[in-house]
Amino acid sequence: QVLGNGLHDQKPETPKESKIDNFVIANNSNCLESMEKIAKTKGYKVTRIQNYGDIKEVVKKILENISEEQKTCLIFGGEPTVKVLGKGEGGRNQELVLRILKNTQKFKKITIASMGTDGIDGNSNFAGAIIDNVKVDLNVMKEFLKNSDSARFFQKQKGNIKTGYTHMNLMDIGVILK
Repeated sequence: QVLGNGLHDQKPETPKESKIDNFVIANNSNCLESMEKIAKTKGYKVTRIQNYGDIKEVVKKILENISEEQKTCLIFGGEPTVKVLGKGEGGRNQELVLRILKNTQKFKKITIASMGTDGIDGNSNFAGAIIDNVKVDLNVMKEFLKNSDSARFFQKQKGNIKTGYTHMNLMDIGVILK
């Protein structure tokens, strides 16, 4: 009956409230600020950047900001875009971590992590990936990237992050510790 009343113009389509207030309670910058505060309490020298645009350009920007010094932390957030190739499994966060890993093999000690705050990364069941101090054959990494198959790469490395769906989206967040 309620639906019928709407169909026959007996009820307005969308009831209007006299006053509705909207408040942003959190955003990507809040996440990055909190990450930065925690890293500083742990004694890290912190750099913070945003990562928007094509993933190859984002990786280039991230690599330019990785310090050669020890006890450094690079925090980043945003949402890069990825051109999906092949029929693999994964998403932009897992691919971002894999692309960074591919270009940071020279470091003896490094931890790389990136995840979607909504708990979903592409067509996978994971939010993102984390990896540290792993030396992997460059050709193996290239093969996984060629097929957009970063989730399976990180399954082999036991580096996928699984949070489940979080029911919120504050974009992607990432960190590199050295």
